[in-house]
Order: sequence, then C-alpha cells, then structure tokens
Amino acid sequence: MHNQIQRAIRVGAFLVSLATLAASAQAAPVDADMLLRGGTIHDGSGAKAVVGDVAVRDGRIVAVGKITPGKIGRVINCRGMVVAPGLIDVHTHTDSTLNQPGVRPCLNYLIQGCTTMITGNCGGGPLDTTQFLSGVETNGAGVNLLALAPHGSIRSKVMGSERRAPTSEELERMKALVAQAMRDGAWGMSTGLIYPPGSYAETDELIALARVVAANGGVYVSHIRDEADHLLKAVEEAIRIGREAGAPVHISHFKSMEIPNWGRIRDAAAMIEKARAEGLKITADQYPYTANSFSLVNATLPENQVQWCKRADLAKRMASDAEFAALVRRVIASRLGRYEKIVIAASKKFPDYVGKSLKEIAGKEEIETVDLVLKIVAQEAPEVVCHSMSEKDVRWAMALPWVATASDGAARAQNPAEHHHPRNFGTFARKIGRYAIQDKTIPLPHAIRSATGLPADIFGIPGRGYLRPGYHADIVVFAPATYRDRATFDKPQEYATGVRYVFLGGQAAVDNGKPGAKLFGRALRRGAAEQRPTKTSVSQEKQTVLDWLNRPETVTKFGRISDAIWSYAELGLQEHKSSALLIKTVEDAGFTVKTGLADMPTCFVASYGSGKPVVGILVEYDALPMLSQKGRTTKPDPVVAGAPGHGCGHNLMASAATAAAIAVKQAMEKHKLAGTIKLFGSPAEEILVSRPYMVRAGLFKDVDAVINNHAGSNFNTGYGVAGSAMISVTFRFQGKTAHSGGAPWSGRSALDAVELMNVAANYLREHLHFSARMHYVIPDAGEAPNVVPDRARVWYFLRGSDENLMEMYERLVNCAKGAALATGTELAETRVLAAAHQSHHNKALAELMMKNIELIGMPKWTEEEHAFAKALQKTLGSATKGMPTKIGTLEKPAAVFTGGASSDHGDVTLIAPTATIRFPGAATGAQGHHWSTVACGFGSTAWKGANAGAKAMAASAIDLLTRPDALAAIRKEFSEYSKKHPYKSFLPANAKPPLEFYDKLMSQYRSTMEAFYLDAETK
Repeated sequence: MHNQIQRAIRVGAFLVSLATLAASAQAAPVDADMLLRGGTIHDGSGAKAVVGDVAVRDGRIVAVGKITPGKIGRVINCRGMVVAPGLIDVHTHTDSTLNQPGVRPCLNYLIQGCTTMITGNCGGGPLDTTQFLSGVETNGAGVNLLALAPHGSIRSKVMGSERRAPTSEELERMKALVAQAMRDGAWGMSTGLIYPPGSYAETDELIALARVVAANGGVYVSHIRDEADHLLKAVEEAIRIGREAGAPVHISHFKSMEIPNWGRIRDAAAMIEKARAEGLKITADQYPYTANSFSLVNATLPENQVQWCKRADLAKRMASDAEFAALVRRVIASRLGRYEKIVIAASKKFPDYVGKSLKEIAGKEEIETVDLVLKIVAQEAPEVVCHSMSEKDVRWAMALPWVATASDGAARAQNPAEHHHPRNFGTFARKIGRYAIQDKTIPLPHAIRSATGLPADIFGIPGRGYLRPGYHADIVVFAPATYRDRATFDKPQEYATGVRYVFLGGQAAVDNGKPGAKLFGRALRRGAAEQRPTKTSVSQEKQTVLDWLNRPETVTKFGRISDAIWSYAELGLQEHKSSALLIKTVEDAGFTVKTGLADMPTCFVASYGSGKPVVGILVEYDALPMLSQKGRTTKPDPVVAGAPGHGCGHNLMASAATAAAIAVKQAMEKHKLAGTIKLFGSPAEEILVSRPYMVRAGLFKDVDAVINNHAGSNFNTGYGVAGSAMISVTFRFQGKTAHSGGAPWSGRSALDAVELMNVAANYLREHLHFSARMHYVIPDAGEAPNVVPDRARVWYFLRGSDENLMEMYERLVNCAKGAALATGTELAETRVLAAAHQSHHNKALAELMMKNIELIGMPKWTEEEHAFAKALQKTLGSATKGMPTKIGTLEKPAAVFTGGASSDHGDVTLIAPTATIRFPGAATGAQGHHWSTVACGFGSTAWKGANAGAKAMAASAIDLLTRPDALAAIRKEFSEYSKKHPYKSFLPANAKPPLEFYDKLMSQYRSTMEAFYLDAETK
C-alpha cells in the first residue's frame, strides 16, 4: 500500500493543477496593494509548483499566476523563494498557554510560517467557546485561532470525575453543551480517551455526542484510547463512532508508540484506508518526531493498568498493601522498558531535573529509576518527553495523503526554566525543510499540502489553506535552502530559520525575516460569513446561495439524502421512499408541496415565492433494474444480487436539485426577491414516463425558464437539439392454448406472433433513417415449453428525430398487425407507455449556465478520490486519469443528427426555455446504466460533484430571478423557435402512466433491500 501511495504522490496533479493556473494568464492589468513577484508558487493543492506572482488587495488574494501589474502598492521580489499558503496547525494546546507572559505573539509558530492554529484538543480546553474566542478578539494573538469543543471539560462540568456512564439527563446536558459550543463557532469536538475523565466514557456516549457534532457540520477529533498495544482496537472504535454518528473523523497525532509496537502503524493505516474506501471521511495528523510528550504519571502509571488513588495517597497505600505495591513497581518497571528514555520537561517541585533523563537523575542520586518515579509522582505529575517511536514509522506515515502535519504543542515564549518538546518551535520547518527539502523523504508539494490545503479541507476552513483568488491573504514566503528547524531535544527553544515573510490578511506579521509588534491573528468561528472566499464579480444574492451551499452541514445533509436515495434504488413509479424524503426536505425548508400530480403518486411540485418570474428546477429519482452494486467499489459486487441500482446518478440529481432550490429560497428570503422557484419532482425518467404526462397536465404552463441537471463525469452544458425522441410501447398478443406435444395444431401461439413481429421489425431496420434506434425485450412469453402460450408481450423503445418518430411507430404497428394475421392470433393491445420529444436546449440559457459553471469550477478532489477513480478505470480497461480536473466547454449542436439516448424532459423544452447542467459525480470512464456508475454515486466524491451541480443550478436560478435582461433574451430566443416548432404531444389521448409496470419487480426485492437502507439523518 505504501509504495502505491508514494507513486500516487509523485504523479502530482491529484487536485487542481497549477499548470492550469499559470495558463490562465491575467489579460487585464491587476491593481493590488501588494505583489509577491516571481516566487515558486505552491498553491496548497499538492500540485507541481509554478513560478508566478500573487497579488493582494484589501486583505484578499486577487490574482495568482502570470500577472500584468496595474497600480501596485508594494512589490516584493520572491525569486528563488517558495510562496505558499499560511501553514495551519490542526493540533495545538495554545488555549492553555496564550495568557502566559510573552506568549500572545505566538512567535514560535509564526516564525515557522504558521498563520492558523486549532485549539481545544485531546478533550481539554475552555468550556465556553464564546468566552475564549472573544478573549482572542479583545487581547489579540499572533496567529488565527480556532476552537474545538473539549469532551473532557464538558464531561467534567456535568459529571465531575465520576467513572461511570452518564444518566439520560446527564447525556442530554452534555449534548446541549456540545451543541452550544458548535453554535458559538467550534469546528468540532475533541476527545482525549487516555486522560480522565474522557477515558471513562464508553463508545455509546461518544457516538451520541458526535451525532450532535455531525448535525452541526463539525468534525469528531480524537486522541484515541490507545496508541500502543491496543492501537488497532482504538482505531476501530474511532471508525465506529464516525460511521454511527455520521461525522467526519480525525485522529490526532497518529502513531504507534513504545518499542514493542513499532511497525504497527501500517496495520492501523490499512484500517483507515479501508474505511475511507467505504465512504467514511477519516483523516489523521502527525508530528515529525520520535518522541511524544505528556505527564510522567501517564507515561509510567497508565490508568488502565493501575487503578490508583490520588498521588498524595499512593505511598500510604503502597505501604499498607504489599500486593498493590508490587503491582505498582512492576508496572513502572515495565513501562520504563518501553521507552528509549524519558526526559523531565517542566517541574516546579524539582527544577533541577528539567532537561535531564530519569536514568541520568537516578544515576546521580544513586537510586533505582522506579524509586525515582515514585518519589516524583508523590509530589507532582511533571511534563515529560518520552522517546518512544520509530524513525522509520515517522517517515512512512508522513507520506500518507490523508495525514496532516500538526505539532501537538503550544504557543510558548522562550523560558530557560522549561525544557519542552522541540515540536513547539520546529514542527513545520522540520517536516518541510528537513524531510522534504533536505532529505527528500516526501515531495515538497506534498509536505506543503499536508500543512495547508489538507488541514483546510479536513476541517472545512473556508478561504484559507490555498492560494486562490478571493481567499484570505494568509501567506508564507521562505527560502528553501535555509528553511530548517533548529530546536533539538537538548535545546528545544530555538526558533526556526528561513522564513522571510508571513502575512495574515495581507498584513506583514514577519517582514524581511523580522517579526512585527502588531498582532494580526483573528478568532475564526465556524460558519462565519466573513471567513469565506470572496468573488468580486458575484452579486449579493448569488453569494448568499453559494455561501449556504458551501456550508459543511449543507454538503453533509444533502450528501446523506443522496446516499439514502441511492440505497432505496426504487424503480420508476415505485419511488415512494425517495419522493417522500424529498418532499419532507422541501416542506421542512418552507416550500408548499402538491403531490400525486399527473396521475402519478410519486410526482410532486414544490413551490416558494409568488408572482413572476417563475423558475423551474427538474428533479428525478428513479433507479434501473439489475444494477445493485456496493458504493465505492472497483469491481462488480452487488448489495442484493439482481436488485435495482442507481446506474444513472438520479440520487445525485435529486439531492443536487433539491439543495439548489432551497439555496435559492434562502436568497429570496434574505434579499426579498420577487418571483417563484418551483421544484418539479419527476418519477420514472429511466422509462421516460413522467414529464410528457406532467406537461399534458399543465404543470409547466406558467414557467418562464427551466433548469435541468444530469450527473456524469463532466461539468458543462450545451444548446440546440440533442438526443432522440422516443416512444415506449408494448404489444400484447392473444392466442389459443394447447398441448405442445399432443395437439400443437389446436393452438395459436402468441409467442410466435411476438417472434414473427420481431423478425419483421429487424428487417424494417434496414429501411429506417440512420439516426433511428429500435430495441426490445420480451417480458411475457408463456409459462412452459409444453404448453402453447396463449399470451405474450413485447416491449419496444423506438428512438429517432421528432420528424421521423411517428412514421417509424406506424410501420412498427403494421409489423405487429401482420404478425397477428400470419399466426392466427389477435393483437389484443397496443399500449403507449411514454412518448417524448427530442431535447431542444435554449442557447441563451445555456450560455448563462456556462458562466456559472466557470464561476464554480471543478471540485477539488482528494488524492484518495483520484486513487479510487484510477482503480475503477483500471477495472474498466479505460485510461487511468482519475477524476476530471477541468470543466468542459459549451457544447454546440451536432452538424448532423446521428441519434442517441433520450430523456423525457424533451417535452418540457418545447413548453419553456430549458437547458441542462451536467455535473461531475462519477469517475471519467464510468459507464452509464452500468455497475460502475452505481459504485461512483455514493460517498464523498459523489457529494462534491452534486454540490458543484447544486451551486451552478442555484447561481443560474438567481440570474433568472434578478436579471430581467438575461431572462428577456432567453424568452425571445424561445418564442422565435416555438413559432417554427409548435408543440404537439406524442402521447395518445387515452395514454396513462403505467403505475403497475415495476410493481412486481420492486416487490420482489424491496424486503431484502430494506436491510441496507440508509437513514438520511444519521447515515
């Protein structure tokens, strides 16, 4: 696995390529307060660096790449230097040190290039998130600070130090405290499961609290229960919590410590890789050292081995209980043998011990090391540095694409009375400077990403972690030849070297190598609008929908809706659970919903607003037969053999369209927009049923423009005539039964009629237009070979252009009539199930959509997502390109229509101007109506694609509601086209939706599939 990961890293462009960035040179001059000129740009994505410029104005990045300068305030020559996003430390304990003298500037981190730190880790930290963050705002800090809700502090507040499960009332109080912290801006909840009282919590308690975190869009962050002998069991618990709570999981300071456990980290990583492949969002962080740091008590007397009393009573109990005394001494001796050495880091009672190892102290005092430990812990629990990890393991783990860099340290001022871990002063310079630049253990782009874009992605920190236009100008500039850590275990308080500039919001915190006196750090609250990227060309109304769709809780909510519908996999006109879920979602959001429309129980229209303009969004949610497949798998592997599956991405289309409609509603409400947004819930698209019947029922008669969507592997749209018109029709023949062996002459075979009709139809193919398609199945062909079948039925799809479809249909009917005449049977029924026109997409609307697609851009795929796509592509025998990384172009109509697939929204396109946004939910090369598309339609990759599609739809809807000039141009084009192509339905007047069509097949599998249904709320 490790070799594969390293190869994957070397490939480079798993995410957005900076080559694209460089290619899109700024044509117009760029005005800026500051221009970082000619640096080697690492944008935080892990892509190969490019030489270029970064322009900053009003605290934000306004351009990256080859820039033509306009009016520039300050130009900084960065040639030969690395320009990267400000580094993000996802694991610090700065909340415990910030108020100490001289600490607020956070110089030990700032001088490494850190601009953002997350606090409240390991279950400890301030209980009141608002108070802590307000203190940062009032008193200042040298870097930006984020907070986690600390589980240990919360448990202590509610239950004190009691070692038991909480009562139901206590659990509710803890849940309320977690929810309050999340509302106050916490980014998740942390646990410290080796420290009391967090260690007293059972898994069920943690799941219950993590559900609150998940519901608020946060991350479950854990110092897991064991990092040594029981590492794998502890990782398994974290995975279980994430799965059952529906929360992203982040494992703190990932390692396998103590000599007997060296190498075990590989097994733990394999467990995490498997969980990630199965759709769980799980990541980790690591500090690049072979020593950890905690208290001497935790190092030598872990609670799971010695249930000991208070430190002050330890000697007394040992004196009165020989068996207990022997146990304590045995445990200490065993623990000491698991470390290379233990060094006292800080001690008030024994200041002379600071900086010395236990072995060294014991030798000087001429006592046993065990007795030295007992002497110390009887009076205090000093911090120690334990040399317990393998250098080989450290180097191996830092290459993992889902492992971020973190110090597990704290902001500190230089203090000769302390001898803490060097990670406080050197983590990032060591990882990037020594391991990447000097030793080349990992590629430099990967090392920088592990401290920038990856942490931002893990915690959903908007506007930071990348060098992109609209992002906060948190930037570090360093000289690669001199960027190194100088802090060692002997001298742990030496500042790093090589950083020339550090900017927070465009303000120089380090200028030409010298830290300034001002504190530019901010308190960053989750969900705060001012933290998000800006897009200067975006209207307030459009920014509102983008902000809402960018929220982690929004992505999670609609991702779970998609996954739930994916698990239901209901066939056409049987989508009872799928439509009910969507209806509840829009009703909860404030829409008015009408159901059971156009004679279809699973058809609905949800509306918000009033008056003109009326903007429609189409949504579909049916599956296909025989395509059951497990999600995120790279080989055929059904959930239920023979059952249906979402082989066309309708689950994604359903969630994306619904999210878009609700996002538009948010903007309409906030900005008092006139008009109406309508979501058209359309069942049975896979058999092209609903929309022609919905048009016939008049559901689209007042709509000014319609936005359609479809999942795939591209992100674009197009205009003109596309796809084929289609008629879905069944022919039922009635014959006469007889004994096939005894008296076949007495029978008249309905199956013979079907087969003879098919022969005639196959001869007919030769004389059809080359763009036509004709295919059939025989769903009813008798019961047994020894009985002449008196009934048989054949189901045809006929596809062609609007102009030739009905002629082809009439000729096929004649084939059926002739077959009945020739076989002495009766053509008992010719039933048109559905009939749809070609799609006639509006050019002006498509151009408007394409601009919004360009605004949104392709999702930023993780390395894991690219790796999954490549593994799938390898199975399919297609090029292993990973996920698509560039948006498509506006597609023009083909010069010659050659035929193709069909969609039942064709009729809608002739009633109202319509265009389709195609968004990327699947790997390039995944095949439609195939298990590979089902596999792609589940989990994080699919969620990202659907979210991008929702943004493009919502942004386009906002344009239609707020830009009357654009809508007028769209309507004008539609009016001119309609004069030449007046609408006439292909449906016969007596046609009705075939409600019973899939009833038997769905009933056959539903009871078995129910065991695998996912809950949209908890997953």
